[in-house]
Amino acid sequence: NYILVPNIPDIGLTPTAIAAGAGFQSSGTMLANLYNQTMYSGAVATGANIIPLDTFSLLQQVAANPTAYGFTNMTQKACNTSSSLLCGSSNLVAPGANESYFFADGIHPSGRAHQMIADYASAVVTAPSLIGVLPHIATTAGLATSERLQSHINQIQSSEQKPARKLWATGDFENQDIAGFEGDSNTQVLLGVDFAHPNSAHAVTGLYGNITQKDFENSGVRTGLS
Repeated sequence: NYILVPNIPDIGLTPTAIAAGAGFQSSGTMLANLYNQTMYSGAVATGANIIPLDTFSLLQQVAANPTAYGFTNMTQKACNTSSSLLCGSSNLVAPGANESYFFADGIHPSGRAHQMIADYASAVVTAPSLIGVLPHIATTAGLATSERLQSHINQIQSSEQKPARKLWATGDFENQDIAGFEGDSNTQVLLGVDFAHPNSAHAVTGLYGNITQKDFENSGVRTGLS
């Protein structure tokens, strides 16, 4: 069994710390960093199987480039109330602030920020399962390519007349379910060109290239977190 253990974000980047000045910000960052180091050291010492969730670095990355993450305000709170617990749609500083502001109050994330953190946690937990299925995906793609190429070769061999040059393409567009991961809109295309030998009516040289796009999502697979 594994335990997902988030650290605390960089509180030096919160609206409360920013309003208190640079000295408070620096102290907040230092204290959060010290807490995280101590907490993880203690967790490791227990011998438990932990999965770290680095929200400290996540907040720093978002603050460095908020627009890349869909936020327009990282320094002010989205709510006019003293606490996000008392905040509703009628208490926002502007319509949609819960979606564009990172912080709901002086220290707590907004709804959009909470969703981002949840997505990050999900990605950290499911990544090992996704990586584990990649070799199987590569194998199935390779077998499909071999089958298509062999089918094309069989067509050439059965043809009585060999063209001087021929461009060809074949492919599939399908959904697959591999090891519990549902594939949606998976595309594989095989492109090639054949050249007939000038001194032989039966020999053909071919070149081909393969294009594969696969997108798999977890469909009820247990990720090992319990």
